[in-house]
Amino acid sequence: MKKITPKLPELFKQIKKKAEATVKRTVKRIAKKAAKTTAKTKDLKSLSTTLSIAFITVSGIILLGNTAINTYINYSGNCKLVENQQHIIADEAVKQVKNYIHKKMDMMSSMVLVSDLTEVETEEQKRIMSRLLNVDSSFRQLALINSSGEELSRISRLASSLDGQLTEENIKDLFSNMGYKDFYISSVFIDVI
Repeated sequence: MKKITPKLPELFKQIKKKAEATVKRTVKRIAKKAAKTTAKTKDLKSLSTTLSIAFITVSGIILLGNTAINTYINYSGNCKLVENQQHIIADEAVKQVKNYIHKKMDMMSSMVLVSDLTEVETEEQKRIMSRLLNVDSSFRQLALINSSGEELSRISRLASSLDGQLTEENIKDLFSNMGYKDFYISSVFIDVI
């Protein structure tokens, strides 16, 4: 035992050194493994973050595109709807104007059927035409023209200086457009209010 005892402290030192070296190596190996695991975890976190951002961006672009398409479809649909409504309103106005003009033409036809104005004296013509002016305020003036284009009589609500005169052009226009029709509607003038 004497031989082992003096070498024991030296043996302990060697064992201690070997144990320390082994521990250092083991710690290094564990540290390397931990570093690799941490790097993988960071890579995984970075990848999930990148994928999340990409997904949100693509979703936003899709939503923006969908919104733009829906806005365009709604706008064009509303434009067509407004256009159709304006056509309906315009058609209704056309019907009202047409009915108004037909009512006036019927009134004049009745006057012609009741009395043949070309067969009576000028004073009688004016009296009959003045009744028509009194019945309907929409007539501002009336002129009676025979089949040869001569003005037989005229009556007007306007002052004599404002009377519209039938010119040869008006009469030619009237007879050229009349043809075989019973009525001819000339240009319409609307007073500014």
